[in-house]
Amino acid sequence: MDLFRTKQAELSRFGLLFKSLSSRLQSLGTILCICCSAVFIGSCSSLPLAVPSDAEISKIYRALASYPQIDAERETQKFLLMTEDMKAYVDTYVPKGNGAGQRLVQVFKAIHQPSLGVTYSAGAHFNAQEVFEAGRANCLSYSALFIAMSRHVKLKARFQEVDLPPSWSQGSKDLLLRFRHVNVVINLGSGREKVADFRLERFSHFYPRREITDQQALSLHYNNLAVEAIFEKDWEQTLSMLALALAADSERTIVWSNLGLVFKRTGELELADIAYRHALSLDSHDYSVMNNLAQLYRQTGKQELSKLLSERSSQHRNKNPYFHYANAEADFRNEDYPAAIKHIDRALRIKKHEANFMRLKAIILRALGQKDRALTLMKKAYSLEENKPTKEAIYKMLEDWKSSL
Repeated sequence: MDLFRTKQAELSRFGLLFKSLSSRLQSLGTILCICCSAVFIGSCSSLPLAVPSDAEISKIYRALASYPQIDAERETQKFLLMTEDMKAYVDTYVPKGNGAGQRLVQVFKAIHQPSLGVTYSAGAHFNAQEVFEAGRANCLSYSALFIAMSRHVKLKARFQEVDLPPSWSQGSKDLLLRFRHVNVVINLGSGREKVADFRLERFSHFYPRREITDQQALSLHYNNLAVEAIFEKDWEQTLSMLALALAADSERTIVWSNLGLVFKRTGELELADIAYRHALSLDSHDYSVMNNLAQLYRQTGKQELSKLLSERSSQHRNKNPYFHYANAEADFRNEDYPAAIKHIDRALRIKKHEANFMRLKAIILRALGQKDRALTLMKKAYSLEENKPTKEAIYKMLEDWKSSL
């Protein structure tokens, strides 16, 4: 297998494995992914932006008043509902009386039994029951099924949201996407926690992550349905889903940012302004929202504000090592190895001991013919990597590289 295809395989493999949480992990802080949750890229206290007043926010809610409303608590229960068939299925594979660790492994195996055989599908925006019946899931709906089944056998399972590196959308050079991934964290007692993840290749213990409530997960579910509708330019369906997302969690920055996008696309520029400013009031460091608002102000003639927001957005983005890592990956796929080295070096200057960055740089160096340097750096990545499956993959790659020298 040649180097490029080796990297592609590494990036695209599915991971139906468990990962231990390290006690040394740190949450780094702060988004469009149909798999999980999303926001299109389009106030900081130092920016001359007014936080929307209650009267302005009420304009948004009035604009959404004609769309269906929900009882968020009842819909959350439905999102994680275990039918009698589902309970009987889990009881078949998870004997009572086993320890928490055994039950966790058995739940995992039950979900991946050939009789159920859940497979990945990005557009499978389902609740737990629908995943069970359809046998398809994305990371959010898979997590809903895993949590529902785990709780049925008395495991303490919660949703966890993971920030992924930014990525440029296909077919659009000015649309930057920031991804969030959702998986499950399970408390096994005595300070032990495990992560269950449908797509292991999307997860790294270096990525910022946080636990979220069931209702917040439901909000992400509706947001994903809204994003699907955005791709279809079905603005009525988009607004309907975003209204439900707000009903589940009115404090989600991504929902307000997507509202701003839709209002901008439909010509409701005042409402777009309000939505974007409210999103920034919820997360003053979200450079994606800054970029969106800068575009809106450029369109409406507020050039000074637009320039200021664009500059601030670039500053935040350039301080994010994962932004440079994503660019390095894209350059590598395009076989522009000098540009890839430039971007991965920027990432490493910001975050020196990130094994993912070192591994990618080693692969790029090897593509440039610098095999000795690549081998040395890959060994360092191996020593720093804490995730066992990834460490094993690095070891195998090192053995292949040594044999080729």
